[in-house]
Amino acid sequence: MRILFTTDTYHPNVDGVVRALDLLIPALESYGYEIVVLGPNTDPKPDNYIPSPGIRLPFYKEYQLVIPDMLKDLDVDLVHNHGLALTAIYGILLARRKKIPVIGHYHTDITKATHYIKMPSWIAEVYVRELLNRYDLTLSPSPMMKHRLNTLGVRDVNVLPIPIDVNRYYYSDTKDRFLLHVGRLVKEKKIDGIFEYLKDISMPLYIAGRGPAMEYYRMRAQEYGIDVEFLGFVSEERLRELYRDAYALVFNSDFDTLGLVCVEALASGTPVIAHENTAIADYIREFGLTFRDREGFIRAVKLAGEIDHRRMQEIANKFHIDNIIKEYISTYEKFLNKS
Repeated sequence: MRILFTTDTYHPNVDGVVRALDLLIPALESYGYEIVVLGPNTDPKPDNYIPSPGIRLPFYKEYQLVIPDMLKDLDVDLVHNHGLALTAIYGILLARRKKIPVIGHYHTDITKATHYIKMPSWIAEVYVRELLNRYDLTLSPSPMMKHRLNTLGVRDVNVLPIPIDVNRYYYSDTKDRFLLHVGRLVKEKKIDGIFEYLKDISMPLYIAGRGPAMEYYRMRAQEYGIDVEFLGFVSEERLRELYRDAYALVFNSDFDTLGLVCVEALASGTPVIAHENTAIADYIREFGLTFRDREGFIRAVKLAGEIDHRRMQEIANKFHIDNIIKEYISTYEKFLNKS
């Protein structure tokens, strides 16, 4: 069986979609599937990769608006879209022409990023609904995102998280006295939403990552007079060490459809302290690690110091590629058998 993955992002970018594809492709190939990838023109190009030209986005220079040949025919049995722009439209058109199934993963909640192109959010909501309702099935990385898509009027939505390789991360029961935030520095992450709470916490906050809002967050940290260290870009090895050593990872973004960095921290046995409105909250709420206000944050920080770190790793194991790949295969086979 040949499956087409379409994507708006690929190496050298390192993001949740690219990480997911890096795990899914070899895992599916080990079960006998052949994966073809259509994405941006990039180097180096892996086997079975179809590059398409693109236009660099002025507000996200690492990314392109990929422009595939809409009439290009491919010999595939199923389409799995991982993007939301023209690559997704190509996947739908190809599936309709060939009368094969098309499913799509909603990795990025574009309805909360419309300020980049000065578009009213309702237009993005209409686009998302009309696009996803042309799929045979939409896959959501989390229960929270499934609920939001249903609220927007998207009909057929199943929860299927993106995988991680738990074995790549360093586990430790011993934690240092610092909080950690990992991710691209954009205002949607709402990191400054927890800055005011840090005045009551006798731990520094390390922020790993870079992005267009770095100076904004520097200024906000200075305004609050708190101990924040901006690490910038860190290597994969350094990131694994930070995950292992951190007292807890803090997360305040309701923009993320799951929060892959949270799962990576959990794989290291590190507690995640997250706002109640984030997607990861569904997985950590029972441990008292979610918050809505200052009191809730302080309580969660205290509980994080008493947590059984093995329980954190058990949460991450639910997302491990070896455990989750069969859910992908089951989803594909359901539609392949119908067709």
